[in-house]
Amino acid sequence: MKPVNMNDVDFTKLDFSEVNNLDNGGKICYANYGEDGGSLITSTGMMELPWNMNVYDEADGGKSYALSLSFKGRDTNPATKTFYEGLEALDEHMLQTGVDNQVEWLRKKGKTVENMKEDYYTPNVRWGKDKETGEISTQYPPRFQMKLVKKNGRWDFPVFSDDRKRVDLEEVKLDDLLVKGAKVKALIKMTTVWTGARGYGCKWKVLQMKVVKGQQFTEYAFDDEDDEDETMELSRTPTTDPTLTTDDDELEDELLEEEQEVAPPPKTKRSVKRVKKTA
Repeated sequence: MKPVNMNDVDFTKLDFSEVNNLDNGGKICYANYGEDGGSLITSTGMMELPWNMNVYDEADGGKSYALSLSFKGRDTNPATKTFYEGLEALDEHMLQTGVDNQVEWLRKKGKTVENMKEDYYTPNVRWGKDKETGEISTQYPPRFQMKLVKKNGRWDFPVFSDDRKRVDLEEVKLDDLLVKGAKVKALIKMTTVWTGARGYGCKWKVLQMKVVKGQQFTEYAFDDEDDEDETMELSRTPTTDPTLTTDDDELEDELLEEEQEVAPPPKTKRSVKRVKKTA
């Protein structure tokens, strides 16, 4: 299946399998795109990392990994804008799909699109929330988050540098590349929709990734001319703003109920209702 721009996706060709129960207690529906039951594959565009790669300790002693990409500059970068607008359209489609399949996916009845948006659906375009009011905050750009898979101690996708050369991840640690300020472009595939009592959301797998390092200074690059004045000013200025907090921890807790890697079942007739794309 060839990659498609997100804003060119025909949602009438996107459907999902019946709910599958996993050994770890999770539930998923396999995502299919196109008449031949292929996959929805797209590109993120070149996007900046708002913070380092996230690493999480699991109950079984293992670790899981995720990466957040910022939609900063989406109005001036055509590829990022295309990805952003396409994901917004996908989120709208998934809200209605959740309503149509709420019995199978959520064991709910009578829920509306607004109910899904407020209480059940984890969107692909993620805005921060005000810690006090719980309302969406537009102070910072929204983000897209994706899982990074590691199998048998090796990353499950190739990584390339900005000169198109493959990075040897045995010599260079991925967490040394995926740091705040770096820029990433990823080829990704929509694999499943996870479902459960808390709601539902899309899962994306990284197929390959290009990483451009953030600007780094290895030699002395300070302008010392005004050091004395700056030092005096800093002594009078608080080093942190106590009203600012990060909101990502709550979102990460929601997202990282990851499914096991299992092979999709043979394609069979699906009971999931299709939703026609509206104008």
